[in-house]
Amino acid sequence: MKPLVRLEQADRDVEQALDFYLVEAPHVALSFLDALEKAYSHIQRHPGTGSLPDAHALDIPGLRFWPCQRFPQMVF
Repeated sequence: MKPLVRLEQADRDVEQALDFYLVEAPHVALSFLDALEKAYSHIQRHPGTGSLPDAHALDIPGLRFWPCQRFPQMVF
């Protein structure tokens, strides 16, 4: 399994999303964390999957993203 590289900004984004769910929909906060962990695990097991955004515009060749199922967040 490939190691997962998490950036500080990504972790802050996750914290912000979790804070939102804890306030607005506390009953789904744990589901969000579960979906996020599943997305992380999928990326580690299958690093070549996912959609390619306009990675050339960001100057990050090969950048891909995978959706966090049932939530509007994407893992890049």
